[in-house]
Amino acid sequence: MKRSQAVLITGATYGIGRAVLEKFSHEGRRVIAIARSRDKLKDLVKDIRKQGGEADYLCADLSDPKTIKRSMRSLLNRFGPIDTVILNAGHSNNIPFEQTTDNLRRYEFDLNYFSPALIIELLLPHLLNQKKPHIISIGSLTGFIPFPGNSNYASSKAALFHLMRNLMIELKDEHIHLGTILPGLVMTRLSEGMSGIIPALTTDEVAQATYNCYQNKDFFIIPGLTNKLAYLFDRIFPHFFSDLIK
Repeated sequence: MKRSQAVLITGATYGIGRAVLEKFSHEGRRVIAIARSRDKLKDLVKDIRKQGGEADYLCADLSDPKTIKRSMRSLLNRFGPIDTVILNAGHSNNIPFEQTTDNLRRYEFDLNYFSPALIIELLLPHLLNQKKPHIISIGSLTGFIPFPGNSNYASSKAALFHLMRNLMIELKDEHIHLGTILPGLVMTRLSEGMSGIIPALTTDEVAQATYNCYQNKDFFIIPGLTNKLAYLFDRIFPHFFSDLIK
């Protein structure tokens, strides 16, 4: 029997990734989870199937280009066809710039920028052969507004956003939707101990924004009213906003 089109979610075992995977599954989509922990992936897929969903998983370390290349080949051979890719996997060192090292900065960029760029490169030919393909990245509002104490993370997310924007222009004659979600602070294990002037979002709110982006074929969505206001305020009064953040 011919399999239905699938949604691929990277970094799917916890936080935003898990919430997105569960949202798409609840909406009737076949989902494929990618993450590093095989045990967590097995438990996640088991939970989805118990709820009547259709799910599979692939265990992979997405910080390693060789692993990514091998995993994407395996993914298409075992679980294709795929028409939607949601690039969620990422990492935050969560330390000030002067305390970072070159290795830490490069690892952050590997996961937050180079990994999704390589996944897009490898899966794009397959996606362009599908009827209604989508690529959606989970970015961050920190790619636009100041994020003191995590400047390298903010830089990597800015790079990812501009990659998606440029691809949207380069691929404008192709029938593919490219979208980006730009949440502010989200309540996950990566954000434990963090606080700010903008209230934190829940992972379910980000998952809903991701599904809306998919349905409506939006280019970018900023979930949460206060996040939208912060984005606009920074655009209009950048110097004042920077002083406020300080």
